[in-house]
Amino acid sequence: MRIQINIWNRIYMVFSILFIIFSTINRWLLPLGFDYIIYSVFIGFFILYVLNKGGFCINKGFSRLFIIFLLIIAINGIISQYVHSFLLFVIGTILTLLPFIHFAVSYNFNFSSDEIDYFIDLIIKTIIVIALSFYIEVVIHTVIVDSIFINSSIFMYGFFASLCNQAIILSLAQYHKLRKNKYIRYIIFLSITVVITLQLKAIIALLIVFAGYFFYMHKHKIKVFLIVSVSMFIVVAVLLSIPSLNDKIKKYAIMYNFTVDNDIPRILLYKTSFSILYDFFPFGTGQGTFGSVPVNIEYSKVYSDYGIDNTFGLRKDDIVEFKMDTHWSSIIGENGIIGLILYVLLMTYAIRKYKSCVPSEMISKSNMYILTFSTGCMILESIALPLPNRLSFIVIYSGLSAIILKHEKMNCHNYKTLNK
Repeated sequence: MRIQINIWNRIYMVFSILFIIFSTINRWLLPLGFDYIIYSVFIGFFILYVLNKGGFCINKGFSRLFIIFLLIIAINGIISQYVHSFLLFVIGTILTLLPFIHFAVSYNFNFSSDEIDYFIDLIIKTIIVIALSFYIEVVIHTVIVDSIFINSSIFMYGFFASLCNQAIILSLAQYHKLRKNKYIRYIIFLSITVVITLQLKAIIALLIVFAGYFFYMHKHKIKVFLIVSVSMFIVVAVLLSIPSLNDKIKKYAIMYNFTVDNDIPRILLYKTSFSILYDFFPFGTGQGTFGSVPVNIEYSKVYSDYGIDNTFGLRKDDIVEFKMDTHWSSIIGENGIIGLILYVLLMTYAIRKYKSCVPSEMISKSNMYILTFSTGCMILESIALPLPNRLSFIVIYSGLSAIILKHEKMNCHNYKTLNK
């Protein structure tokens, strides 16, 4: 059945799909910051939308948290000895706040239930098309693959498996809601794709996604929990026994000369972030100084002061760079404990607000599953990758979450009005 889609909502969807595509394409194939240039055009479109609509709306609780976080960032920037460039500080601040800016923007759009379903399908199909391009590249031999894992010369391999997990979450939620077999096909295809990427963090997240689905949606929770737990253990054990995976890890270590744990940039970034947390308590080193995009533009003195500037990938002029190899080390190091708490509160706002403002008898399990696990996956997988500031993920865990929350709040308001 063909549904009628509001023209403003349709344009919003088009921008969202462009964000997913361009934010996933390998950096060397596009001009620097191309996806963010498109986002600035999107903000222009949003301003026109607000003018046409006649006003901007945002939840008071969210706006208070956002303003407090912004003030903490500003204070941190003023007192930090490492913030020397106002421009880089502003760039770092915008990128840190981008998920929450997008949440506030998306909250202003009014989607019907059919439009939300259409948007979710569009996201899933876009990610499937990206997945198919990986297989096509392997078939026509434009990329070299090791044993059973796939790769791509067009899209970023490391982020791709995590993006597939987001599509699986959406597919599971839609299957529970609509009971259409096409979602089962999507889930099977995307799950196989995640597994053969041999991205262990994404595979563990995938297992948690399935465990969460069966445990939350199924009546026999204890039985399902035990079955899924044993399955998770077996799958991880089997994956770790795969020679190609072990060879891949060994090649990676030899290639980059990582001989002990202390040589691994990701571990060093976390160790350093906790040292910064202690040294600058309750603040951090300030935006754009540790583990974020501005560090690749202008090298930060934080790296030399904490003695990690001689590690491969963290040195000033390294061709292969791991300065932004994790997300949470950057949030901890740059923002301190207060900033970290506010960041997590903002990131999980939709989940908490949905539970508090929607009566229990009106809560949609499928929507709650999307809100909880799309954000939960971000928090988990971002331990090893800088995912939350990427537009391809922001579209889902921030934008879609805001749209769902707004829709459910309007439904709740209408229900209360009719039953007065």
